[in-house]
Amino acid sequence: MTKIEAVKLTARLVVGLGTTTITNSIIRNNVSPSNPLEVVTVAAASVVLGSMASSAARSHTDAQIDSFVEVFQKNSDASDPVTA
Repeated sequence: MTKIEAVKLTARLVVGLGTTTITNSIIRNNVSPSNPLEVVTVAAASVVLGSMASSAARSHTDAQIDSFVEVFQKNSDASDPVTA
């Protein structure tokens, strides 16, 4: 595993967990299910929304890291310091 892959993996984990936590908290604080069916459907939707938001945030984070690495490598005298 290269250094950049390790950075991406760490960033994905942090961003994914944070995004899921925020999404679930928003739903929990703004939705009050009033019967068992609503409890189940809101819980299921919460998992799906958290997963979708997390996936989008991880993709965006990867793209930003790739962009940063590209700029860094263009401006660096070293041949490949980030992926070494």
